[in-house]
Amino acid sequence: MKPGPDLPPDPLLDEEIRAELARDLIEQGRVSIPLVLVLLLVLARVLGEALFSNRAALIWYGFLLGVLVLRWAHAQLALKGPGPLASPRVRMWSFSCGALLMGLGLAAVSVLVYPALTPVQIALLALVHLGVLSVGILAMAASPTAFLAFMLPILGALTYLLAWDRGHWGAWDLLLLVAIYAVGLGFLILRQFRLRRDSLSLSLQNSRAALQDSLTGLRNRRFLQAFMETEASQTLRDAEGGALALLMIDLDQFKAVNDTHGHAVGDAVLRHCAELLRDTARKSDVLARWGGEEFVVVARLQEGESIAPLADRFLQRLRSEPLRLPDGRMLPQTCSIGYARYPFFSERPELVNWERVLAFADAAMLRAKSAGRDRLAGAVAGDLRPGSPARVLERLRDLPKAETDGLLKIKVESEAT
Repeated sequence: MKPGPDLPPDPLLDEEIRAELARDLIEQGRVSIPLVLVLLLVLARVLGEALFSNRAALIWYGFLLGVLVLRWAHAQLALKGPGPLASPRVRMWSFSCGALLMGLGLAAVSVLVYPALTPVQIALLALVHLGVLSVGILAMAASPTAFLAFMLPILGALTYLLAWDRGHWGAWDLLLLVAIYAVGLGFLILRQFRLRRDSLSLSLQNSRAALQDSLTGLRNRRFLQAFMETEASQTLRDAEGGALALLMIDLDQFKAVNDTHGHAVGDAVLRHCAELLRDTARKSDVLARWGGEEFVVVARLQEGESIAPLADRFLQRLRSEPLRLPDGRMLPQTCSIGYARYPFFSERPELVNWERVLAFADAAMLRAKSAGRDRLAGAVAGDLRPGSPARVLERLRDLPKAETDGLLKIKVESEAT
């Protein structure tokens, strides 16, 4: 048997990584806000009269405090859930814009008050800059772009002051130290970002592989079980009476394909049929390989929508497109499909869980096979007579008896053509 192909590229993987990085950025930024506020208060204390006697510097200081409040509101809004900041790209760029404004404000205050500072105040100002840049590691480790936007105005201000320095003892050395420190932090954040991105990529790929069939690239049974636990609960809570179609698709005489042509061709048939099913499914449908030659489709039904036409599309697609073998011969492949609706009993939707409804679809699929294969059959709810839930469930365990009692009906909907 030939090994299965590599998992097909997932267009959502990069978006998932971006979403995780954006979530990290917002959460870390929110945590850093109190630290930045403390540093701004320390800055005001250090600058003292040089700040409060300079109207322009005081306006820029107020601007800094305003940006900090906006950053807090931004973080609360972004972490709240769906809304204008739901997109990871929007989160990243809006955070970077906030970082740029913070950098501009800090740079403006430093340049405006510098001429009035004593050597001691210059040293303390340098320490505040070091502290702010250090907090930047915490706040912006998930986005080198944001840190760069924050750092560039500060480096610009430091470059200006280094060129304009009035000769304060040690000032040039201190400012140069801050500039070197800022550049070093930039490289450190870039390295942390790459490590975090690679770690997220590996983690998501592993999670994806655990929930995906390696041969066909479809979702696997483990994924479908987890998905249906959530989807079934949501369907039961749907005030508008939403419903799901559960389709069990089984390839006809697949064992004969393996016995006649070998397992390599059998694998090719599975991949071919999986691709046809994937191409036929709607964007909202969930398709999974249940096991062996069995596939399951979960489709959300619109109001008044019938399951039979949906199932027939899959039946006709597999019937009409045989697999071309390496020697040029065409290998036809049909399937039998059984389907059922969830909730099964509309008057008591919580009575039968989705696993049992899928078992009804499986029983309908077997009925389609016994009727000649290459057709579909549906399990539909019958007369739910009065009785305790436990009694009804006990009667449903024996499907032939349940049919006899009228609890459900299995009807072949289509014959082979």
